[in-house]
Amino acid sequence: KTDGTAWVWGSNVYGSCGINPNQAYDILKPRMLSEGNIDIAVSYGECYVTKADGSIWGCGKNSGRYALCGKGEENQYTLISTGKSLNK
Repeated sequence: KTDGTAWVWGSNVYGSCGINPNQAYDILKPRMLSEGNIDIAVSYGECYVTKADGSIWGCGKNSGRYALCGKGEENQYTLISTGKSLNK
């Protein structure tokens, strides 16, 4: 959205909508994932947002060859910093 909010819905496989899939597997109504975003990218099982400060945050599949969320947990159910930034 133009107001900087990121909204998600649909399959919450691996927690890609920011909710533990044991609590809500399919998200039927849009829910706000985060605020202060300038970009969003999604794929099967993952969701990433870029914040206005250049930091990149992600949730969803975080295991095996993926492990893109930057943490050791298998699946990340809440939006966390990846430790990466567009700013150098």
